[in-house]
This record gives sequence, C-alpha cells and structure tokens, in this order.
Amino acid sequence: MIEVGELEQASIELKNALQSACIRAENNPRGGATPENISQLLIAVDYIIESLDAIASGQSEDSLQTLRIMLEERRNAPGWETWSTLLRERLSLLEEQELRLQPVRS
Repeated sequence: MIEVGELEQASIELKNALQSACIRAENNPRGGATPENISQLLIAVDYIIESLDAIASGQSEDSLQTLRIMLEERRNAPGWETWSTLLRERLSLLEEQELRLQPVRS
C-alpha cells in the first residue's frame, strides 16, 4: 500500500529531524527540548517505523486501478506534483509490463 509506505518514509524523516534536534539540545540546552525528551520521542518513532514496516510487509501491492485513482485524487493538489510525476512513470512501467505478460491470442 502506497499510503503505508509514505507514512513510513515520513516517519523516517521525522526520526532524522529528531536526531538533529537531540544533538542541538545537547550542545545548547534550552527550555523543554532536552535530550531526554527527544530520546523518548525517538523511541516512539522507532516503534512507529517498525509497525509501519510490518504492515507494509504483510500487504499486497496496490492494483493499477488503485494507483490510477490515487493519481487522479492528488494530481492537482498543491505539493503533490513530484509525487504525481513519479507515480505516472511507475504506472506507465507497470502497464507496459502487464501488456507483455498478457497471453498472445491467435
């Protein structure tokens, strides 16, 4: 499922940002952003990443129709331009592959 993969990727990016924040907090402690607070968040994010990976591993791939629907939903939404371009390219490759795998009728 693409959505689960997207959430996993976003969680990994969040983890990277939290790791950077932890380093900054160690070098310049201020207010509520202590290394201890951030470490607790990192534990939670690691759990989220592992859980999303487990969900993604147990799911089948999205069908071409599902991918087309997602593309249509997001293609004109602000911020999704790059994502839409990449999905269009993926769909094109998958559709070509599907055509090659169809039996030839005589």
